[in-house]
Amino acid sequence: MKDGLVNLLKFVLAVVLVPAVVAAGCAFHQELLKLDRLYEVFLYGMAVYVLLNLFIAPCEAFYSYGQKLFGDFFKGSFFLGSFVPRIIPLYLTLLLVVYYVLSALLKVRLVDTYFMFFAGFLLTMHIILTSQEIQAEDASATKGHYFLTAGLVFVISLLFIALLFHLDFSKFQYLEFLKTFWSNIETIYTSVYKKILLIK
Repeated sequence: MKDGLVNLLKFVLAVVLVPAVVAAGCAFHQELLKLDRLYEVFLYGMAVYVLLNLFIAPCEAFYSYGQKLFGDFFKGSFFLGSFVPRIIPLYLTLLLVVYYVLSALLKVRLVDTYFMFFAGFLLTMHIILTSQEIQAEDASATKGHYFLTAGLVFVISLLFIALLFHLDFSKFQYLEFLKTFWSNIETIYTSVYKKILLIK
């Protein structure tokens, strides 16, 4: 009975979180559009991973190795050891840090296309495989834990990755991302609230 109520509560919270998930995705997409041709390259990277995941191999061993390696830094805390590797994509973070060193410090700009392709690839890999990992942990019928945790991971991951993109690309503005994110949340929640009042 208690587990059922907890799962139901998680499901309700997951539903409440949906606008934040949509708002984060839309805000991130809006800033990516400012990168012009690199935006298309980012999409190609995403598409390649989706096709690879569906028809060839999902790169689970590669993903799991990174998760375990990152989790070892937080051995003293079960929460940090399991949650931090999910919200901070290790491979993508390393990629964007290397890109920052090459472009900002060494002034090497000829690798933009390659880095953006793999950024889309690695972000998609992280989101898909992390979602699958969380889903496997939830045996309940409502999947409340899965929807809530996956939603939180998605939002926090984008908040972190958007900051790295801001450091790497001058056109990608983190403050604008946050403003759009918050504006989208307000718009969606206000719209839903007004519709609920109309129903009443």
